[in-house]
This record gives sequence, C-alpha cells and structure tokens, in this order.
Amino acid sequence: MRIQGCILVRSALNSPLGAGTVTIMIPLDLTLVLISYLAIVNAMTLFAAGYDKLAAMNFWRRAPEWLLLCLSVIGGAPTAKLLQIVTGHKTLRQDFTLNLNLIAVFHLTLGVAAWSTTTPLLDRLEFSQVAQTSADQENVDELPRRFGPGS
Repeated sequence: MRIQGCILVRSALNSPLGAGTVTIMIPLDLTLVLISYLAIVNAMTLFAAGYDKLAAMNFWRRAPEWLLLCLSVIGGAPTAKLLQIVTGHKTLRQDFTLNLNLIAVFHLTLGVAAWSTTTPLLDRLEFSQVAQTSADQENVDELPRRFGPGS
C-alpha cells in the first residue's frame, strides 16, 4: 500500500522579462515520509529512555517522565514499551506504566483503523477459498450415522 502525494514549491520570479509565480509539483511518497518520521521519533525515544535507565543506575539526573510520555504520544510508544519490557524500565511506576499502555493501545487502534480504511475488506478476503470450501462440503457423500456401541 502506497500513499501518494505531492509538494507544491512556489517561487517568485523577479526577472526583467516579467514577474510572476511558478508552481512546481514534486511527487512525494507519503509512506516513506511516515516511516522516516516514525523511525526518527522511535530513535529519540530509545535514546531518552536509554539515558534515563543509565542515569537511574548511576544516580545521575534523570529524564522527566513527561518527556518520555510525550515522545510516546507522538509515535515512540512501541520503542518505549519494548524497552520497558526488556530492561524493566519504570515498571514500578504504575501511573507511568498505565499511561504508556493507554498510549500503546491508542496507537494500535489508530493503526488498525487506518489500515482497515485504506484497504477495503473485500480485497483482504479471499472468496475463492470460501467458495471452494462450500463446494467441497456439497460433494461429500453422506456418511452412515453411528451412535453408541453396536450401531
């Protein structure tokens, strides 16, 4: 699935021949932009949560929780949750864990909703398998019923 778009670049011309505005359309693959954005945000989340874990072990100044939660809200929830599971980071803080879980569920719901609206249901289902299964059931000869001993 690819989401296509374009960037409009406007340039003012100040030439002796005449002044005006030129609009150039540059094709843009929005899927690549979204993947790049999520990679950058998740890398920032990994760095911030990793620093906070290191600071907690060495008694340094810690990263604030609001920073970790804000990075999770803007797209870093998978990395924050994975780091919490793998390293046990902030597992004793139940309010942080609850907020992170709510953010992760929200992102998962948003992703499923976006996927289901961009890909029609009929394209995801394979009706040939359903039709073949029902045809196979019609062609099966009726087997004799056997109930209980001696039947």
